[in-house]
Amino acid sequence: VHGAGDALFFGFSGHGFQIRDTTGDEEDGLDEVLITVDGKKIDDDLLFRTLVERVPPGALLTAIIDCCHSGTVLDLPYNYNSRTGYDLTKVGQVRRGSVPQRSGQVVMFSGCSDDQEAGDV
Repeated sequence: VHGAGDALFFGFSGHGFQIRDTTGDEEDGLDEVLITVDGKKIDDDLLFRTLVERVPPGALLTAIIDCCHSGTVLDLPYNYNSRTGYDLTKVGQVRRGSVPQRSGQVVMFSGCSDDQEAGDV
């Protein structure tokens, strides 16, 4: 990763669930979690610190997350729901201003809302 003009991609297709939030940054009291192939848990706080905060200025990270409970798994400050429009209530109130001004742009597409489960078709 060099900086301005870089295009980054993160993809995950697998298992996701929710656990009790221990840091107090989730309005619903639950952290969203990705489960690795070897059973380790990667929570949304770690994903935010390692992916979102590290996107350099002028770079774009596109993330596609296909698993249960993935709606806010990157803890981005704004959410867009194609049925209801922007939702600034969950993450926005807690994380507003938390993405450093020096960060690049992050766009995430998720397979489910936080309260939904994914299913094979």
